[in-house]
Amino acid sequence: MGFSKCGCKQTNRCLVAQVQLLPKLRRALPSSVVLWTWRGRCIGFVKFTPASPHPGEQGGMVSCHLHQRHTSFSYHFVRTIITILTSLVTCEPVEYLTSLSVVICPDTDPIMLSNVGYVTGRLREAGRVTGRLREVGRVGVMRVEEVSEPLREPGIITGYRHENCSVIQAVASLFNATNETVNFWTHFLAALYFMWLLASLSATMPVFQDAYLFPLTCYMIAACCYPLMSCLAHAFSCLSITATHICFCLDYLAISMYSWAVAYLYYSYCFPPHLQNTFFSQIFMPVAALNTILATLSASLSRFLHTPGLQKALRVTAFVVPYLWDSYPLLLWLYTCDITNDSCADSRFYHLGQFACVFIATFFYASHFPELLAPGKFDYVGHSHNIMHVFTILATNEQMHAVLIDLKHKRSALEASQWLPTPAWAQLATPLLILCNSIIVLAFAFCITQRSTNSSPPSTPHSIITTTTTTTYQSHKQMTTMTAGNNIPYYLMASSTNTSQQSQPTPVISSDAATPPQPHTQRVKED
Repeated sequence: MGFSKCGCKQTNRCLVAQVQLLPKLRRALPSSVVLWTWRGRCIGFVKFTPASPHPGEQGGMVSCHLHQRHTSFSYHFVRTIITILTSLVTCEPVEYLTSLSVVICPDTDPIMLSNVGYVTGRLREAGRVTGRLREVGRVGVMRVEEVSEPLREPGIITGYRHENCSVIQAVASLFNATNETVNFWTHFLAALYFMWLLASLSATMPVFQDAYLFPLTCYMIAACCYPLMSCLAHAFSCLSITATHICFCLDYLAISMYSWAVAYLYYSYCFPPHLQNTFFSQIFMPVAALNTILATLSASLSRFLHTPGLQKALRVTAFVVPYLWDSYPLLLWLYTCDITNDSCADSRFYHLGQFACVFIATFFYASHFPELLAPGKFDYVGHSHNIMHVFTILATNEQMHAVLIDLKHKRSALEASQWLPTPAWAQLATPLLILCNSIIVLAFAFCITQRSTNSSPPSTPHSIITTTTTTTYQSHKQMTTMTAGNNIPYYLMASSTNTSQQSQPTPVISSDAATPPQPHTQRVKED
């Protein structure tokens, strides 16, 4: 293509793009320095440095220097200009480099580039593409009365995303101030941290080969998956109301599987010695498996309830019951262990810290404190769900450190008592539980989709069309769709053209700002 090297670097005063030309292009350059202007202002220059003092014998270096000091261009826009200038030199050198004309600039020694029209056109095209992408990814926030009931949270007044966002808008909203931004990043960063811990453990311990470490491996994978699924649910719950329900059902699945992994972990490393080989030890894991399935079922079922208090109570119960069952042998072991000889002397601080973090997280999740005390003050940062996310991650971190201490100190004692982890719980039971919970979520997703499809016709969350007869509704064909700044459709029914016909009543739009209507409902008043 006429070049051998291309590079870009940044200095304190300008950005520089360099292109190494081949010998045959030396004659195509009319001068050694070309000034580049934008609307009469000098923003940089293109300079050719020959590799040999004899023109035409060897190649050289073309440098595109773009100053930022005297321009209003942003950093990224200047880099776009560098890319375009570099492609102008390298991609089609004969056509554009030979058409440069020499015009002396009165203020400076360099020479002005008269072929600026081509570069300007390329810049305008890039600006139009960037503008379209920015317009597509623009996400406005909404108030509580503008969103549907499943998206409303007590005490949260504004910061809601639109319920019919595109995927690009959903991703873009994660970098804007909404009431889901902190929820996403707290669990996304935590998922990356736990993945790093798993990679570090796998590099130092045979977590995938040693059967004794299988419970730890199962737990670490679950600890990586549940915050990752949570942040995905918070990110893409704004695609639609159906997507909201399905995303959080998947979130419940991940939390349920995490509770199973915790039960497997405590059963293997923290089970009290006096309860080993007893009836309780025989039913502990089967009951934990049943709790996992019931937790997914109950939490998913709560999304079909219409009472917010009952929804919250069912979800809290769905996960508190497995947590209490899983933690019972740990609490008993901490109460009966010998501090002088057992590993609990080193790990009990982390275990107690985990219990404290779980209690705080549950309190904030169930109470909606502090946003209920000051509605609208914690819409973006500091509301109860943010606090709950932070303390659940802290609880998992404390739990992880405690169990790492226990499994190292208790291995010899567990091997002596022949209380070793059963690989079947990880290799057989865990995949079966994932399958069962996935079937539950798929069944609920099918029911939610069918319910959304069968709702006819869905109305907007901001207007309720009230008509006196079905025939009157069908007779008025004039409908105007108005789009607000946040893309909320309003449907306006036109009145009958024949005002003398009293038997044809006019549809009336009933909207009461004080009493927001229920979303996705259309009330037809029969005569």
